[in-house]
Amino acid sequence: MWGEAFTPTDLDIVFTKPTKKGEFAKTNISPKRKTSVLSSSEENIKKIVDSVPDMMKEVKELPFDALEKIIDAWVNSNMVAAHDEGETAPASTETSIDEVFKEINES
Repeated sequence: MWGEAFTPTDLDIVFTKPTKKGEFAKTNISPKRKTSVLSSSEENIKKIVDSVPDMMKEVKELPFDALEKIIDAWVNSNMVAAHDEGETAPASTETSIDEVFKEINES
């Protein structure tokens, strides 16, 4: 049943935090050529698949306006006007991406 309906693909997922001011976090997702056997028993496979939480219940979905305010506040806290040519430059104090995600989950 699961072997026919559920074709697994192993993935390499690498999350890289920014190392310099002005950089964005990066997530690289690459499928692997070979797949791993989740279990030799269809009963165990069903238990494992059924135990995966529903992401729509785990992550609070925010309306667009709320997300826009959070992102704008984060971007504005990281940018200051440059003195000479009206350009923008990264601020000396920056909010970490961890703090932004924490704020999203708490609001």
